[in-house]
Amino acid sequence: MSADGGAKVECEGCGAPPIGGLVACPYCEAPYPGAPAQHVDCPSCGADNHPTALRCGACATSLLHSCVFCGRPSALALPACGHCGEAFEGATARKAQRDEQQRRQQMMSVAATGLSALGAVATSSAGQSILGQLFDSVKDELLKD
Repeated sequence: MSADGGAKVECEGCGAPPIGGLVACPYCEAPYPGAPAQHVDCPSCGADNHPTALRCGACATSLLHSCVFCGRPSALALPACGHCGEAFEGATARKAQRDEQQRRQQMMSVAATGLSALGAVATSSAGQSILGQLFDSVKDELLKD
């Protein structure tokens, strides 16, 4: 309590005025009374912020990051995206792996469609004639040199 009977308005460790949104004094790092034990370190200045803070109380840096899967913002304090549930740990590598797998599946689908169409063309006499001409043209180009 202050001398006038009001609530104490300075840090118990160094006497600095408290900064809203922080759980500890940015000068002496003494925890503010009643602050939660968990905190989020600011990626810019390192200040200890309240776990639900959206911006750093000391430097106003955003305490959110975008999920690589859904693109939506989530708090740095969360271990997984609050929207799609993907864990942030290793997310970039998992996303790259899934994208590559999807690309391969698309390529296989295109190849299967092409082979199916080629098979349908090759069963008709007109298709056999066209394919024969195509192969002859390719062969002639290869043998020119």
